[in-house]
Parts: sequence; C-alpha cells; structure tokens
Amino acid sequence: MSEFAFIQTSPGLLHAGWGPFSAGARHDQPRAAFYVNDYFLEDPDPWKYPTTSEELSPSELADRFPPSELPQIGWESPSPVAFESLFRSAHSSIERGGLRKVVPVMFESGLFEAPADRLVSHIVRRMQSLSEPARAFGWSAADKGILGATPEVLFSTDGVRFTTMALAGTRPSARAEELLDDPKERDEHQIVIEDIKDRLQPDGAVTVGRTGVMVFSGLAHLLTDITFEPPHPQRFGFDEMIRRLHPTAALGASPRSDESARWLREADRGVGRGFFGAPFGFQRADGSGLCIVAIRSLTWRGGLARIGSGAGIVSQSSMDAEFEELRRKREQVKRLLGLDGGSV
Repeated sequence: MSEFAFIQTSPGLLHAGWGPFSAGARHDQPRAAFYVNDYFLEDPDPWKYPTTSEELSPSELADRFPPSELPQIGWESPSPVAFESLFRSAHSSIERGGLRKVVPVMFESGLFEAPADRLVSHIVRRMQSLSEPARAFGWSAADKGILGATPEVLFSTDGVRFTTMALAGTRPSARAEELLDDPKERDEHQIVIEDIKDRLQPDGAVTVGRTGVMVFSGLAHLLTDITFEPPHPQRFGFDEMIRRLHPTAALGASPRSDESARWLREADRGVGRGFFGAPFGFQRADGSGLCIVAIRSLTWRGGLARIGSGAGIVSQSSMDAEFEELRRKREQVKRLLGLDGGSV
C-alpha cells in the first residue's frame, strides 16, 4: 500500500500528501508537513514530509481509491471485567483526592484476512459522504495506519492566534438537551475548560466562549470554544501548542501531575492506545495549520483492526453508564466509516 496522509482543513476541502514521506523532529523545511505521533508522543520524528501534496474535495480523494467491499472483520468487544478494573482504579484515585477526572480507554478489535488496501479504500470512499462537524483524517505507512472522522480539534491557527475547544460530556442526540442541565456532565466539561486555561493563561490572553451542544452522528457533546493570543506568537509554534495542550482533560487526566501521568501509563499497559487520541496535524509553510484529536477512528496493523473509545470518569460517574458510553462511541465509528456492512 502506498503511503499517504490527509486531513480536512475546512468544509469540503482536504489537504492530502502522497509518499514516500521523509521525517524530522521539527517542521523546519519551507513546505507543508503532517504531524503524526502516538498518544504518548514517543515518535522522535513526528513531522512527515510528503513527496507531493494537494488540496482536493472528499469526492476527489475518494476517486483515487478503487471501489471496494468491506472485508469481513471478526469483531471482539472489550471485556466488562477489564473496564471494571480501570473504573475502580480511577474512582479510587479520585476518592483519595489525587485526581478529579481520568479517561480510561477500551478497544474493540478484529482480524481481517483481506489486504489492508481493501479496508482503506472502503473507508476513504465512505468518507466523501461525511457531514459537519466531522474532520476526516488519515495516515497509512507500511503495514499500519489510522482513518477517522473526529469532532474534536486540539487547535487551529493562522500563525498568530490559536483556537481550541473543550469537548466533553456525552448523550444520545435525542437527549441532547439534558447535557446543559446535568451536574455530572457540566462538572466533567468544566474540568476540561479549566485544564486548557491553566495550560495557556500564564502566557497570553485566553477567551472562553459560551458553552453549547454539538450534535455529531447520533451523539451530542458539550462544546466550548476557546481562543488564545500569545503576545509573542513566534514562541508558540505548532510543537509547543501540542506540548501545552495534549492530552487535555477530555482524553487524559486532571490535574496534570506525576500521579495522573503514572495512572495513564499504567492503564495503557493492557490497552496500548497507539494513535488513538493522539494529536494529528497539518501545518503550511506560513505557520498556519490545524491539529485534531485522533478519536472516532479505526487503526490497523497488519491484519488486526481496532476501534477505541474513551469515557471521562469523575466522582459522580456510574460504571455501567460509562461502559455503555464506550459502546455507543464505537458503534458511532462503525456507522461513520461504513464498518457495519455493505459497500460504497
């Protein structure tokens, strides 16, 4: 399979890059590049430079891939027992006062015997029918990759000013109006807002917008837009903003501390987040760009496919409700990416 990367930069417009790619630790070349890393930012060379790149519509990207039926995937749901262990560990840390919120992640996995090209073609062609507020993105290299459609933007920038968001709290879209009046969901969302403010406020002006509701493919979330204007923009490049913000409390832990970092690392031992929830971005030569949070996605390595989902645990959380939220998010991904059967 040829190497490629793409990201939706605006409604109806994608930026795509085609390999082979070269890689570097910083974006220090006068051309556009993609930022691809894992959740724990362990790739020493996360900047990927394509051989060629272009702007095109979702349908034009889909035309680059041949029609394909979805390969049969034998999905295996995550264990309720494994989630119970994570939930109790999180709740114990919260009750001791070390954490206010933590986000465990679970994966549904499945084996497929067909070439990965068929899976990729099916999903990319499906993506041309996505509607806002989806941000389609993808990366494929060697025998692994990620494809998804996320509602969450880590930040966007014109090279001077940054816009980010707090996105937390989940309900089925038919019950979206409950979010604004639910104390547990509002508390969880406020933790994310405070986390972002704490990371940015010492070094610039932070403006927090009004909290509303985003509805996205059957699920509703609380959404608050946040802007950041540093007095010296040249000191706040793409990499610095990733270090400041990732992972926000929407997909990490709060407060940020040695204890919360240990919890996330320990929880990852039996899970392996990989690309899931990682920052995925694109930056132009003029410094403008976009970085999304790689959720609502499918990852694959060889013949193993995985769909991840996370649930925010706070003091008021119910284990059964959070486990059901994890399931709903994975089912949403299957619908979005056409993984529930059929062809395009």
